[in-house]
Amino acid sequence: MNDELDMVYLMAQISHEIRTPLNGIKGFGELLLDESIGQLNDVQKKYLTKMLDSTEKLSQIVERVLDWAKLESKQSQLSIEEVQLNYLLWEVVELLSQKAEQKNITLVLNAPETIILDADSGRVREIIINLVDNSLKYTPSGGRVELTAETKGDKLLLSVKDNGYGIPESQMKRLFQPFSYGAKRIANEVSSGLGLWICKLLVEMHQGSIWAESQEGEGSCFYVSLPLHQPA
Repeated sequence: MNDELDMVYLMAQISHEIRTPLNGIKGFGELLLDESIGQLNDVQKKYLTKMLDSTEKLSQIVERVLDWAKLESKQSQLSIEEVQLNYLLWEVVELLSQKAEQKNITLVLNAPETIILDADSGRVREIIINLVDNSLKYTPSGGRVELTAETKGDKLLLSVKDNGYGIPESQMKRLFQPFSYGAKRIANEVSSGLGLWICKLLVEMHQGSIWAESQEGEGSCFYVSLPLHQPA
């Protein structure tokens, strides 16, 4: 257990150290791209834009590692409130709709008009974004990703289904472990390997459960079950 805590602490420290120079690179890069200190030709602008894009992707990975470290060390707590899930679902769909359109993937939402649950809205939003974004990463052009929400007794059941590459049986056992990557991913897709692990931690903090069903070559479906009402 001490070794695990030491590793979490080490990852948090490394992430902090990386974030400082990254912010410097991003700041100076944006200053150059703004051309406030001198004009750039089209090729220079193209390469500088690619550099800043890579910097942003790396920053996202660093933030994900920091979030994972906080969750693992129990430094994060939930802020439970009454959540109008429908607004949150539409917000996620609108947020990721542009990415789906760029990849020629149909993104569909199926949900009743009103679902209310006690939860940390920011963390539930993070769970849904992670799962939908993950499906978009592993679904090729022309595919379909379907987000569904329904109530089952005193539980909320969320599902994210795609007709993408699917998950080999050999990978299913470590699917929700840290730094686990899918065998196939669309080129240029950035991944920290922590998204599903963070989802698992957040779902369990809400006293819920998460699991997946998949068949290689036919797609995957991820399920999240959360209590509609958190115990006092």
